[in-house]
Amino acid sequence: MAWDGIQLARACRLLLGLAGLEDETLWTERGPSRRASWIKGYLHRDDERVDSRRRMPLRPLVAVQALSRREKTTLLVAFDLWNGTGGATLSEILGLPPRLAKAVAGLIEASVSESPEDLIQWIARWSRPSATSGN
Repeated sequence: MAWDGIQLARACRLLLGLAGLEDETLWTERGPSRRASWIKGYLHRDDERVDSRRRMPLRPLVAVQALSRREKTTLLVAFDLWNGTGGATLSEILGLPPRLAKAVAGLIEASVSESPEDLIQWIARWSRPSATSGN
């Protein structure tokens, strides 16, 4: 991958914004925040795990429950692009709204490109107001 870590962090942050997480502090200029990592870890837990002391299913926390399927999938995609640990499935990505799926596909293409300019161009394209409203 020819991408620059700072540019990829910006792209992931922008991608989360396109999914409606622009008010969240999940991604910094250095990468995922602790909160984002915690949420990802919680999403990876098996919801049917049982607390051995109480013999009760563990319940998702309110913060995680408040995220839409679109937001959860996009967060996992960001982690997949960042370090390969998101675990987003193709089925989940295909279930995104068309504009967001297009942004994800473009970011995947830019992140594996041999030209660092492709990532910069993706950021410029999706940063434009017209890209977030009607694409």
